Amino acid sequence: MDPIFYFHHCNIDRIFWLWQKKHGFTDHLEIFPEYPGTNTVDNQGPTPGMAPNSWLDLESPLNPFKITEKGKERPYNSLDCINIEKQLGITYSKGSLDQFSDAKLLKAENEDAKVIKVSRINKAPIRGSFMISAFATIEGKKQHLGTEAVLSRWNSQYCANCQTHLEVKAFFKLPVLAEVSKDSLKASLNSVEIEIHGRDGVLGGSDAGNNDVNLKKATALKSGKLPVTFHVEIV
Repeated sequence: MDPIFYFHHCNIDRIFWLWQKKHGFTDHLEIFPEYPGTNTVDNQGPTPGMAPNSWLDLESPLNPFKITEKGKERPYNSLDCINIEKQLGITYSKGSLDQFSDAKLLKAENEDAKVIKVSRINKAPIRGSFMISAFATIEGKKQHLGTEAVLSRWNSQYCANCQTHLEVKAFFKLPVLAEVSKDSLKASLNSVEIEIHGRDGVLGGSDAGNNDVNLKKATALKSGKLPVTFHVEIV
């Protein structure tokens, strides 16, 4: 096994556990049954050791890992390892993402928070994974509101499974601080900036000078290729 790949997946497992604790899913998980791409037979090839044309779920065997239950050995399944501390006896030391930022921007009352919704991003022409970042000018300063990473194939247009969910959406909180005036807030809503970065560099974005808040079109790319377009709204 590639050692770097191993550590990568250890970190993914750690981050997922942080997500479980944050959202109250330490002892149970919810999945979409028969979700596209979770059948044992699709355009990505059959799933080894599984019956043809069957749907993968939380009870699907995780071969070759075995667990002894009531004196009998059987394959692990996802239900056996939802709570890594209670069921597997492992945990992780504190690291990145453990403590949420104490930045002033993030100290906001929930009832006053606004959300930036970025939608209508078509990932089909984008080569590989990419990131969506949001910024806003608050009290005269450009603030980073967050970045969402999108895991995607190099050639999504040739993946039948990918064709079922090509649209990408991202959501970012836009806090309303008590000490920010209404005029400053209004200005911040009109100065939302979106940047999309991929392996080919900047794929698209909008600048604060764009007066159309509801539909922000990506600026022209240096490569000459058509930029990625998207829709932005405050919800």
